[in-house]
Amino acid sequence: PHVHEGPITAVAYDPLSGVVATADNSGVVAVTRRGETTPGLIFTPGGPIQGALSLIRGGTLLAVGDDYGSVGVYKTDSGTPIFQEFRELPGGAVRAMRAVCLSPTGEKLASIAVDGLLRLWDISQKERITAWRGFGGTALAFDRDGDRLLCLNEQGQPCLADLTTQSAIALDHLKHPAQNAIFNRSNTHIVCAGPSGISLLRVADGKACASFAAKGGSGIVGVTISPDDTQVAVLTKRSVHAFFLPDLSPNYSKKHGAPLPSGYAYWGTNGLRIAGNDGRLHQVGQ
Repeated sequence: PHVHEGPITAVAYDPLSGVVATADNSGVVAVTRRGETTPGLIFTPGGPIQGALSLIRGGTLLAVGDDYGSVGVYKTDSGTPIFQEFRELPGGAVRAMRAVCLSPTGEKLASIAVDGLLRLWDISQKERITAWRGFGGTALAFDRDGDRLLCLNEQGQPCLADLTTQSAIALDHLKHPAQNAIFNRSNTHIVCAGPSGISLLRVADGKACASFAAKGGSGIVGVTISPDDTQVAVLTKRSVHAFFLPDLSPNYSKKHGAPLPSGYAYWGTNGLRIAGNDGRLHQVGQ
């Protein structure tokens, strides 16, 4: 069924369980689990959603942030909340959420908002641990151990925070400022993407080891990693471009057919799917 009446404004995918979650700017969230041909869970936890959607490893929990500044963590089989912190308009709009992320064990929840704050909660204690200023973009990811948090500063440079020592890990300065940054699946590299190109950094020493500058076109709006961790795909308004890892050598470029995509996509075992403004996920042929 056509669940989303408007553009899909957030997508989350867990490769371990195959769970896919999508959301739109009316606040509707749809969850499809492995084996389901249609979403098994459709609910509206709060206000409009823009990018702030994240699945725990294993796909049992979903974190949601909205334009009212509220955040919550919900069970993907029932929509039952296990943690919520509500804000109301107009005051909540100053911290409209642009990214959320759950740690692998589900003990911590992190968020990035339009006010530039990176917030961190302890889910088990149901309380906020801390908040740091000076962040932006839509990048937010825990490493596979949950000890490090990847994000972007206001200048589009990647930041890697060690939550154990409360300190920043040095990363090379990028030539092309990013709007998004993600770990590859093995957590050995960080892929950074912005309108003018993509860059690859090694996690071990923070060094930039490869880059690719975008030439012309409509600019890069999204990035995702292949299920086997051998490729990265970047999205523009009209095309998808795949590169091999770790050298970023080009593999292919093709039209994706998704109308007016905002950059939300996932690369599953059945191929790459890109969210369009028609409320659907469009599959890109292999």
